[in-house]
Amino acid sequence: MAVHKPGSIWPLRDKEYGSNVSTFDEKTIRIELVDTSGVNATVTYISREDARLLAKRLNACLDATLTGAR
Repeated sequence: MAVHKPGSIWPLRDKEYGSNVSTFDEKTIRIELVDTSGVNATVTYISREDARLLAKRLNACLDATLTGAR
């Protein structure tokens, strides 16, 4: 069985911005989203399985809504 290391953190952009994804425990992912002012944060805890499904759905949404302009 795989070992899931609690406490690993991945910033969404730079570390100063504050938004990140981290492993809370062996079965839970913690998502912290900080607004652009840096004042308000939303923290959500989801299972590893739901995190994988969320990533899949986000990628499908982004791919399906591409506009040709960049």
